Amino acid sequence: MKPISRVCRRVALLTCVSNFRGGGPGHTSLVLDDHVYTFEIRSGGNGWHQIPTATYLGDNASRPLVIQELSARRVNAGAVFDYIVKSEKRDDNYLWDGVCSQQAANALGTGMGLVINPTWLMNTPYAVYKFIKQSGSVADSYHTWPEHNGYHFHPKRLLHNLYWPECERRCDKPPVLSW
Repeated sequence: MKPISRVCRRVALLTCVSNFRGGGPGHTSLVLDDHVYTFEIRSGGNGWHQIPTATYLGDNASRPLVIQELSARRVNAGAVFDYIVKSEKRDDNYLWDGVCSQQAANALGTGMGLVINPTWLMNTPYAVYKFIKQSGSVADSYHTWPEHNGYHFHPKRLLHNLYWPECERRCDKPPVLSW
């Protein structure tokens, strides 16, 4: 990723509720203005990847996603972006320097002026989601959940049990697309 030098105004936490076909712990990414920043291994390399939000959401339309838009008064989006740029300059590596949720937690913590380590061992996507939810920094939250999919669990039940009240607000056209 070649970071674009810019001023970021808005940030959201994007939590993929699961991995491929409903298994695994999920995935954590960040939405900064009109791009998603995801820390993972992709064909384009290992580390942070910058993808237009509309493209990322389209590529993940079959996955359950929970989006938490964060308050600009409580979270400095520019500081979150600066963390990502510094992480790229350090050449942070997936696994060696953490996984998606750990790096997202580090970036958000920088923007919030605190350390986000809800589990004291490893930040899982759900643990980061829950920490941010309880932080008082969420301005709006909702989900995009496919009506029909190949997941082996009952999506609405899982969503309701773990991701309430976001499960009550489905947005087929998420507001982050208009950022």
